[in-house]
Amino acid sequence: MQGFPANYHPNKERAVPRIYDDFLNCSFYVYKSKSDATAGERTGGSGFWTYVRFQKNPDTVQTYAVTNSHVIHRAGRTPVIRLNTKAGGFDLLCTNASDWEHHPDGSDVALLAIEPQLAHHKFWGIDAENLLLTKD
Repeated sequence: MQGFPANYHPNKERAVPRIYDDFLNCSFYVYKSKSDATAGERTGGSGFWTYVRFQKNPDTVQTYAVTNSHVIHRAGRTPVIRLNTKAGGFDLLCTNASDWEHHPDGSDVALLAIEPQLAHHKFWGIDAENLLLTKD
């Protein structure tokens, strides 16, 4: 194949580098119901945790669950977030679709302000300062 290394083959499996373990704790899954979440059904969609520091008190943060708007719309009136616990299990966070904020310009993104139990949940949020663009 012209333009590719001599040992390149499109169907050959390539090793994917291992991601940093903490990134596994910054993600969650959204389900349509408690029973789907408990069973770990393969329906719904993924999301991630992020936080924003308060300007007047940078040691205090607001945590958000972020996913795609279409994931929330497909989940129905009561999307359920499944998140891991430090004990090795999981908890279910039942939400209302009406509590999720959707991008005002119609971009496919939704977020929900939450209060995780940091002593109980295996949780790692991404600092929004390192994630988001500025208005400029």
